[in-house]
Amino acid sequence: MTGCKCFRCGRDYGSNNPDDIEGDGRCPACKEVGKRAAAETDKKIAAMRLANPDRFHNPRTEIIKNLIEKGGRISINDLGITPKD
Repeated sequence: MTGCKCFRCGRDYGSNNPDDIEGDGRCPACKEVGKRAAAETDKKIAAMRLANPDRFHNPRTEIIKNLIEKGGRISINDLGITPKD
């Protein structure tokens, strides 16, 4: 294992990950903090989506519904793609 330095807290730790060796990694303690923060954020966003489903409208959902209704055929215009000249 190579000695690495956490970019968040500056602690030294050992790792074989090339990103860690280059200085882009976090020590195990900071990784845990990041995981907890991500889980908390995911919970908050999920609650917001449940409370306000219209606010988080996903246009891809409409495209998929239309695709199913059309029997599997979809136009490139429905996807917002314009053909090259």
